[in-house]
Amino acid sequence: MGEEGFAKHPIGTGPYKFVEWLNADHLTLVRFEDYWGTKPDFKNVTLKNIPQGATRVASLLSGEIDVAEKVLPQDFARVERSGRATVKQTPGVRVICVAMDYWREYGSEGLPEGAKNPFLDPEARKAIYMAIDEEAIVKKIMGGAATVAQQFLAPVHEGYSPNIRRFPYDPEGARKILEDLGYGDKDGDGWLELPTKDGGRVPFELRIDAPNDRYLNDAQIAQAMASMLRKIGIKAEVNAVPKKVFFPNMTKGHFTLYMAGWGSMDSVNT
Repeated sequence: MGEEGFAKHPIGTGPYKFVEWLNADHLTLVRFEDYWGTKPDFKNVTLKNIPQGATRVASLLSGEIDVAEKVLPQDFARVERSGRATVKQTPGVRVICVAMDYWREYGSEGLPEGAKNPFLDPEARKAIYMAIDEEAIVKKIMGGAATVAQQFLAPVHEGYSPNIRRFPYDPEGARKILEDLGYGDKDGDGWLELPTKDGGRVPFELRIDAPNDRYLNDAQIAQAMASMLRKIGIKAEVNAVPKKVFFPNMTKGHFTLYMAGWGSMDSVNT
């Protein structure tokens, strides 16, 4: 029947049979009584698409639905207090990460015009790493619904190493690294400075690029990072834009430092 026919009535070998699918609304299934394995407990199952987190929780607490996936951290306490439902968590595979321009000595788009790009030096990248308080982000922004990543692979992935440990959060050490690299405060106003191509110096201003509609609390996390970098003397500002703008710009290299994420069920893909 071709792909069109299969889309209208897909078949498989699982414990449920297809009943109905309305794109972006719901999928209805019924238990397959002749299934070879253990029969599931529920005879009829409807998977509903409810995009808004607050609406999902309201539907759960009203009894309209039995299970809600992706409950937002700000709703945890409300669910637990309801007496109707409880929150269960398990670590995911998406890793939120920061990437830096490490190939352009001059002309990096998130720095002042003519400024030297410090991030060609891994020590400067290390300083940024040490200036970000991941524990604070997990606690204050994510409501505990995240864990501090030790590496780019998640613990469930083949190739994950339990021996890898992050550099500690150390803002004083981060600033010292940058000062030792020659980006210290020459005019005494507290802000680090960057040398320019013509021999001058400019304030260490940095644009952080991030999406504002792709990851949970993405813009808020970027704002928190900017605040942390300002504490070590970098004038960091956030450019948080819709994903349809962010990703093409990122792919074209229109950044100095950006925040994004990646999640996959296998390490080869990652």
